[in-house]
Amino acid sequence: MRVIHLKMVPGTNLKKVRIHWFIRDDTKGPVATPSKEIGCNKGSIIFGGVRGYLACQPRQEGVLPVVRPDGIYMTMRTDDIRAATCPECLASDEADAYRKKMEDTAEVAV
Repeated sequence: MRVIHLKMVPGTNLKKVRIHWFIRDDTKGPVATPSKEIGCNKGSIIFGGVRGYLACQPRQEGVLPVVRPDGIYMTMRTDDIRAATCPECLASDEADAYRKKMEDTAEVAV
């Protein structure tokens, strides 16, 4: 049996998984997600194949699972900031800029 290691959000009594915010950036992203094409009844769906970085660790070069003798280490990530739970990602400069942009958009929409 393999053990899967996930990081938890501190202070949540191991009840909330740490999900990083993956920012898509073709110009400076050190991470390249693998692309995969899957056939379905509506045609082909292509997943991945984008460059980017984690908001809290912009120099990290990999986000794929790492297999070690003691288990599999996962880096959970999302490209939607609303689903991110990592406190460091949510406190990043990119998150502040995103919130400011959303506030400006809300003012225009009203």
